[in-house]
Amino acid sequence: MKAMRKCIVCEKELQEEDGPIGAHRNLLCWEIIYDGIILKSCGNYGSTEYDPFDDSVGEYLEMALCDKCLVAKGHLIQRLEEVKKKTDSVYEPVENFVEYKKRLAIGDYKGRGKKK
Repeated sequence: MKAMRKCIVCEKELQEEDGPIGAHRNLLCWEIIYDGIILKSCGNYGSTEYDPFDDSVGEYLEMALCDKCLVAKGHLIQRLEEVKKKTDSVYEPVENFVEYKKRLAIGDYKGRGKKK
């Protein structure tokens, strides 16, 4: 039997499968869940509940979000894109998840939320 995770919003059980899933440039783990996504957080300076001070340990929180809740809460979720700078890369907000889904629904795969 496969392992199960629960969505952090509705607590729906999501099937989890461990193992290699192929080469991906941003792959941080070898885990996949079906009908949802895995979220990771290394903390936040402003949090009074979780802000590990020792980044060298590689500590983070991990949680699952089902696709239904992802869509339902899409207006609260910001999609970011990497922007290369001279000395660094930063991630800048582009659109919220609802706008992203609407754009894909009309076949706009290249717009990527860029402002004109």
